Order: sequence, then C-alpha cells, then structure tokens
Amino acid sequence: MPQRVTKQEFQRQIQAAEHDLDIFRKEKHREFIKRQIVSVLILTGGVLWLLFDPDIDTREPFVLPVAIALCFGFLAWWTGLSKKEYRQEIKRKIYSHAIASTGLFYDIDGMIPVVRLRPMEMLPMHNEYAAQDYFRGKNGDADFEFCEAHFLYRHITQFYGLLLMLELPEARFSGHTVIRSRPPRMDGIRQKIRGMFGFPVKGMPHKVRKKNMKPHPIGDPALAREFIAFTDNAKEAEEILNTQIPEYLSGRLKSLYRSGEIAIVFYGTSILIMSSLERPIFEPGEDAATPAAEFGNIKSVLRAVIEFLPQILSHRIFRSRVSVQRYLDVFYKDIDDVIKTIDTVLLHLPRKTQK
Repeated sequence: MPQRVTKQEFQRQIQAAEHDLDIFRKEKHREFIKRQIVSVLILTGGVLWLLFDPDIDTREPFVLPVAIALCFGFLAWWTGLSKKEYRQEIKRKIYSHAIASTGLFYDIDGMIPVVRLRPMEMLPMHNEYAAQDYFRGKNGDADFEFCEAHFLYRHITQFYGLLLMLELPEARFSGHTVIRSRPPRMDGIRQKIRGMFGFPVKGMPHKVRKKNMKPHPIGDPALAREFIAFTDNAKEAEEILNTQIPEYLSGRLKSLYRSGEIAIVFYGTSILIMSSLERPIFEPGEDAATPAAEFGNIKSVLRAVIEFLPQILSHRIFRSRVSVQRYLDVFYKDIDDVIKTIDTVLLHLPRKTQK
C-alpha cells in the first residue's frame, strides 16, 4: 500500500504536472481539429462516391445509411483517440498523485485477475477481458479492490461495468450464494434462440453452472420481482437476503450509474458485486468517453452516431487549462461513492455465518 504524502508534497507534485499537461492539451487539441477536418473530408467523399458510382445500387434501403454509419463509427473512434490520450495523461499526472495522498493503490490499466473471478460463477461467456481504473485498499480488516471491466466474445460486448471484490478474513461463507437481477421475460426467450444458433448468452449468466446450486425462493414480493437467487446453502442464503443488502445495492447502484444488471456473489471469504455501467465512472471531463461502438453490430454503431454526436464533436475538454481542483472534486466523489457502498455492505453482513 502506498504511503500517504503530505499536503505540501501533493501540491508540489500537482503544480509540476500542470505545466506539462497544458502543453500536452494544446498539442492534442491541434491533433483533434486536424482529425475532425480529415474525417469530414473522408465522409463527404464517401457519400459522393456512394451516390454517383453506377456500380453501387443505393436504391437498396440500407446501403447508404449503413455505409455512412460504419464509416462514421470508425472515424469517431479515430478522432476520439486524441481525447482518450489526453484523459489518460490527466490520470497519470493528477489522479495517480491524488490516490497516493489517500493511501489507496491505483493502476490506470490494472484489473482483478480473471482466475479469482471465475470461481464466483457469474462471468459472462468471453474470450477477451479488458479493464481500467483499478483500485485497491483496506476497510478495517477487509481488503477491497474494484475496477471497470469489459468482457467481449468475438469482439461483441457481453458485459461492461464495475467489478467490486471484498475479501473477508474472518467471516467465511460455508455456501455459495448468487443474487442477480431478474432478466426481462422476453430477454430469456431471445437468449434461448441465440443459444439454439450457437451464439453466446449476452450479459451475466441466466443460470449458475455449478451442479449443486439450485434456485432459492425470495420471500419479499418486491425483491422477488427484481432479483433471482441461487444457492447450495438455503439457510445461509436466507440470512443474506434478510440483511437488505440486495435492496440497498439495487437502489444505490441504479441511482449512481443507471445500472441495468446487478449481481452479488457470496462465496468462501469473498463477496463480488457486478454492476453494469452506461459509461465510464472515472473519466475526467464532462464529455467523458463512452464504451466504444461495436463495429460488427450495426445497431450499436447507429446508437453511437445518434446519441454521442455532441460528445464526439465537442472541444470542451481542450478549451481551457486543466482545472485540477474541479477534476479532483469529481474524482474524490466517485471514489467516495464506491467506498460508502463498501461500508454499507460490510455493516449489514450477517453477524454469524454457517461453519
């Protein structure tokens, strides 16, 4: 765990970083403008080519919009690299020092190892796992770590969200209990059809693969409408459900991140919380980057074009010198939101677990 630095040392580090960041900001702004100009020229040329090339039948209803959407999606990603690189530099120059002042560990490109996540039985089918903004610290006797994770299968997003792992040295769960958001009724039908044709189930697994784990009834009707539970220890699962942890996490994570999917796993000495995200949490700037459009998914590209055009075109992050205090205020609040979630989960754990 890094040592806390004094306020004077922290201020010295930040002041030294501000000058370098301002030079980098101006450089990336010039690069961003050049890429926007090139993108406009390429798009204009591409549209004219599609309209006037006699070998292309633009009378087909989807030829022109799909081609434009794919081209726009790629150029938006290419143009946005300037913003991404600038944000990464802000993280390296400012956020890394800010975290050191709190005593937490922070790694921009770190992740929770997948070998520790796999036994929890909640990972989606994937052949790619990427993560960013990894934090690690202690809360009393409990160790915690969290990061933003992206699971993909054949380049298609299966889950994008927050992973939060708690390690409890004293309270050891004798069973394995999973509480996750109830999938929409039609979603279950769609996933069955996907499975029949060999496509992976998107999102968290609808069923736990462990043979001895069975569905567990949830007594509270309101909670049962929102969650389903699986366990191999019914008594322990009932104790966990009575803690009101699921209700608390549902309300909090949805209000903070508009989470569509939530899962809480209790196993051994570990608690895993998974919460889907609409956009990254710890990105500096009001026009923070959103998860990249999936170029193999036309609907995803069109959604990116329609919803994120203002962010793609915005110069806001480049317009003025870095406001260190403003960025840090938001950064500390985002971290505090996660820490308060950890505090409440630890406070409401069952006092006794089955031996």
